[in-house]
Amino acid sequence: MRSPLGPILADFFMSSIEQELATDIVSLAYYKRCVDDTLVFRLSRHAIDNLVQRFNSCHPNLKVTCEFETDNCLPFLDILISRREDGSIKRAVYRKSTWSGQYLNFSSFTLVRHKRALVNTLFTRARQICTQDSHAKELDLITSTHEHFALRFDRLRRMTHDDTHELPVIKNADMPEDMQQYAIGVCEDAMDRYKLEREIARHVKKGMDEHYGSTWHCVVGSNFGRDEVIDRGFVFGGQANCDKDYF
Repeated sequence: MRSPLGPILADFFMSSIEQELATDIVSLAYYKRCVDDTLVFRLSRHAIDNLVQRFNSCHPNLKVTCEFETDNCLPFLDILISRREDGSIKRAVYRKSTWSGQYLNFSSFTLVRHKRALVNTLFTRARQICTQDSHAKELDLITSTHEHFALRFDRLRRMTHDDTHELPVIKNADMPEDMQQYAIGVCEDAMDRYKLEREIARHVKKGMDEHYGSTWHCVVGSNFGRDEVIDRGFVFGGQANCDKDYF
């Protein structure tokens, strides 16, 4: 593995070079750098070529290359920048031509929180990068890709932060909706953290006791370690100091 100091030292080095070329950089319409990758907007290609030569002349070991837009498109890091007909900018997620669409299979023996983190990262990237006219297409691509790798569709929809779908509920429960959602959150967190039934039950009981008191009696299923059972969800049972049972 490469040293984690590499990007930091590269950033320091490029900052010192930029100080030498401050006058040239200020004259640019747009200049942004991430470590050693730089995005520049300039009307004249000749001016860009001169800037590259100026960078390379600052240090004998520095070799700067440039890539110009092709068909009104230019990739920069994870962003595909496109020029619209009216001159405005469209942004989408950039994937190399070698991208195979393969991600972690949801049925693999990996902690669920790591699998969810992967999907959450992809959706967060889509929200932060894409403009409105490319956002829906990116969400469809993420959804179709992970459906192929056995990620539950209803769980995937929750990760999109789409407010149009219904929240999960504990069916046939005579309890307030906020209590239902809290119980669901506690159970999901327990299944993310633990594999053994007793550990899941202990976590659920502790979470409900801390929030609603010790009047609740938790009932947890016996097969949470199986993928098909986790796929179907969970059952939460409660018994209060009255004649009603809650499930």
